[in-house]
Amino acid sequence: MTTLAICSTFVGFGLGTRFRFLILLPITFLGSMFLLVLGMALGHPLLSLVASIVVFAFFLQFGYVAAALFKYSVGPVLAARGRSALGSPRLR
Repeated sequence: MTTLAICSTFVGFGLGTRFRFLILLPITFLGSMFLLVLGMALGHPLLSLVASIVVFAFFLQFGYVAAALFKYSVGPVLAARGRSALGSPRLR
């Protein structure tokens, strides 16, 4: 479950830096369906599947919000200093 939470957060962070809010709905749906099918194939109980889906959806959104906060709060500060958010200097 911890691995699922960490991976979901990283995926959400990556999506948050590149896409708008509307990407969360299809990714959450596809990820939930993937977890449901995989869990049923492995024979996990239904309560475990629901818990996995809830953890996935929560941490996906958490990563997205963290990326949005990073992009809109730290990004302009770094741009004003002449640096990009990734740490490499900008070409002029």
